[in-house]
Amino acid sequence: MSSFDKVRNFNAVDLVVLALGALLAIYFLPESNVQSAGALQVSGIFLTIALLGPVFIACSRDINQIFRVELLLLVGVFFWLLIDILQPGFTVFPASYDGVHNTLVSISLFAFGLLLGIGFWNKETSPNKGLIKKFPIEAYIFPAILVCFILGMMRVIFVCGLNVECFVDGILAPRWYSVWRGVDFGSWDTILIRLRLLGYLVFPLTVLLIHYKRQLNWQAIVSLFLCVLFVLVLVQAGGRRQLGIIGGASMLVWLSLNQPLNGVKVLKALFGLFFLMSVMQFMLEVRNHGIGRVIDGEISIFSTDDDGEVFHVDRNFQFFSMLSDIVPELEPHTGFTGIYSIVGSGIPGSILPGKPTYNVIDFTKYLGAGRAAGWNWTCSAVCELYLIGGNLVVFAGGILFSFLASLGNRILRQGAGRESVIVYGIFVMVLFVGLRAMREIFIVGLILVAIYTLVQGYNLLFRRWKTLRSG
Repeated sequence: MSSFDKVRNFNAVDLVVLALGALLAIYFLPESNVQSAGALQVSGIFLTIALLGPVFIACSRDINQIFRVELLLLVGVFFWLLIDILQPGFTVFPASYDGVHNTLVSISLFAFGLLLGIGFWNKETSPNKGLIKKFPIEAYIFPAILVCFILGMMRVIFVCGLNVECFVDGILAPRWYSVWRGVDFGSWDTILIRLRLLGYLVFPLTVLLIHYKRQLNWQAIVSLFLCVLFVLVLVQAGGRRQLGIIGGASMLVWLSLNQPLNGVKVLKALFGLFFLMSVMQFMLEVRNHGIGRVIDGEISIFSTDDDGEVFHVDRNFQFFSMLSDIVPELEPHTGFTGIYSIVGSGIPGSILPGKPTYNVIDFTKYLGAGRAAGWNWTCSAVCELYLIGGNLVVFAGGILFSFLASLGNRILRQGAGRESVIVYGIFVMVLFVGLRAMREIFIVGLILVAIYTLVQGYNLLFRRWKTLRSG
């Protein structure tokens, strides 16, 4: 039994590292020149140590601890909020010292609630009470890949059919000018958007197929080709978080299928992570210009902008700091309306008419000119919790995420086969991307509901059929 199979309650050392790093991050926050480029690097380093310290402590004891969802969520907070401020060219302008100070405090409180709550939710249960029941999945992987790909690409298929030239033209076009984006499907648009989520399953299912076959047979080659086609559509559309979901989920599925981990496997995973981040950066560089310009040599994957930044991660820290200056001084906390807008984001407007817009606060009026009226912004899940009700809600949100993390741990620890690995991988990446914007949990989370329903429904029918046959 690996140490992952044992319940891991919160560790006092983790909390001490988190508290010490957070206090040092706040202490070294400069008061006079907080808006200057690179001014937050020292604070960012200490807060990075605070967040990633518990991860390294756990993995130093057993590398398989990296599968623990609460640790992966700490990495997620670092990714979505701290990578930007570690770069020398980053600036939070026009946020004030108070806004940045509150952002650091909020991040620390969320992480503290996450680590503190995991010890409360983790409970030992009998292995035969797992969340996912075992059923023969081998024969259904490739058909599932084909069905998920067709449903996920339905919009493209409706527009282009089998016309290769139409598909190539759409792939090479800039973000807003693909042939399938300009087609209005009316009330079917929402349905097609939801169906696209099923396409995300093609990637972890392909990993599972190759693992079962142990070779690149014709089914594996076809599945890999379908993955490439789906990735091209995502790259053209600039869907960085979508690619993050499917890439990260596939990586977790591969790692989970190859337990226990060793140094070689970890190095392979790190290479895959670096490649995934490179593609996501590539998407940011080309999505408004088109892949065609890359072919002409006009766009570089690792171009450094005028501010000296190499990797861009949505500027969540900057927006969070700015919103900390706005709420509650200029705008009230969103309260129940904010919660309703997040929960209702996964429900089509035709089913839930009159639901509030996701961005309840009109942030654009504080940013000045240059933003379109329908401009969509994010500031991280921690920020959204703060906007709902302040830092008390942030701390409570950390405890809520710890509950979700405990569910993910149970899925992998008590799962009855490789099907549980698929659910675990997607579940973790939904939470990971949900740290960027909580609406993703309710939108992409529909995938998990569909998988769980299908698995449990099939399992029930399969057992019923065996009972009738034997009887």
